[in-house]
Amino acid sequence: MRLTFVTVDVFTDRQFGGNPLAVVIDADGLSSRQMQVIAAEFNLAETTFVLPPQDAAHTAQVRIFTPRAEMPFAGHPNVGTATGAANVALIGLLAQLRPEPDLQLAKKIAQGVDMGRPSLLEARAEKTAGVVTATYIGGTCVPVMRGVLDLA
Repeated sequence: MRLTFVTVDVFTDRQFGGNPLAVVIDADGLSSRQMQVIAAEFNLAETTFVLPPQDAAHTAQVRIFTPRAEMPFAGHPNVGTATGAANVALIGLLAQLRPEPDLQLAKKIAQGVDMGRPSLLEARAEKTAGVVTATYIGGTCVPVMRGVLDLA
């Protein structure tokens, strides 16, 4: 079995910045055990595996593994694979705490600076009639390498 993978640096506009992530494309047919072994081999904070969607309303299913265990959800792997981050809750809270009944709030959030891998997230919230109606999180993602996994 041959599987294509890419590694990307998430929440940055330059290679070797941000958070590194491995993405295994078309991982259908891999067992959970195989995914775990592959994630351990990459030895990055997270490795994602892109699978066909379980629900027709979605475009894909993404499973996230650390070198030691599967995770139910994590922000940077979802953005690096396609969307999402924990900071989306922060922007929603900040918008809710503001006194204006109608508001569009946008913030840039820096993280990883002290680690030498600076990341920049862009967060946005919309508030209408005193209620936060939408939150968004995003950032850029830079490809670093591409390859093929040859599995016996």
